[in-house]
Amino acid sequence: MKFLAILHAQHEGPGLIREWISLRNHTMDQVFAWELFPSLSDKSFDALIIMGGPMGANEDTVYPWLVHEKDFIRQAVDDGKKILGICLGSQLLADCLGAKVFRNPEPEIGWFPVKKKFFMHSWFPLFDENERINVFHWHGDTFNLPGGCVPLFESEACKIQAFAFEDQLLGLQFHPEADEDLINAFIEHGKDDLRPARYIQSESRMLKNHKLYAETSKTLLFDLLDDFFIV
Repeated sequence: MKFLAILHAQHEGPGLIREWISLRNHTMDQVFAWELFPSLSDKSFDALIIMGGPMGANEDTVYPWLVHEKDFIRQAVDDGKKILGICLGSQLLADCLGAKVFRNPEPEIGWFPVKKKFFMHSWFPLFDENERINVFHWHGDTFNLPGGCVPLFESEACKIQAFAFEDQLLGLQFHPEADEDLINAFIEHGKDDLRPARYIQSESRMLKNHKLYAETSKTLLFDLLDDFFIV
């Protein structure tokens, strides 16, 4: 299977997704949104992964290439491509589906539990026996549930942590792909975000919690990628 990953920051790569791609003998092209749009439409791929980034989904005037990226995402949706959006990627996907993206009441940075909603999908078998699982977050925005989609998770800080449209589209506000290197990159490039707040953990606590929750988060990610993309 051939994947295309859209990146929005030099430091924010696919993390553990790259390991899964290699273990499952798939291939993945990585492109930076600001470099290759709109020529990106010439690339062939089976499934699309939209990664996170420090910008907002509504900042088209600051980042004009977002306009081209959204056009590309809409075309991929219309073409029936399977799409996974993570953090900013989920916000862009929600925007392309007609939902409003806006500031969350509070930023959420660090390891916090997500709770399954009334609907639960077979893509997440860990939740068969767990009501909540700790995952890594780094976001300040959220969105309304897009029409026709179902909510999957919520947290104390954010009411919509994940949504799905049938078996084609999946958006995650949190970062199951985050390994230790990626978390350190988030910290290095996002120090201005680390101010005292209810749902913002310190650098040391984030790294300590990574050692506690990393394996469960990786299992969640690999289960998801196996079940969502491989049918």
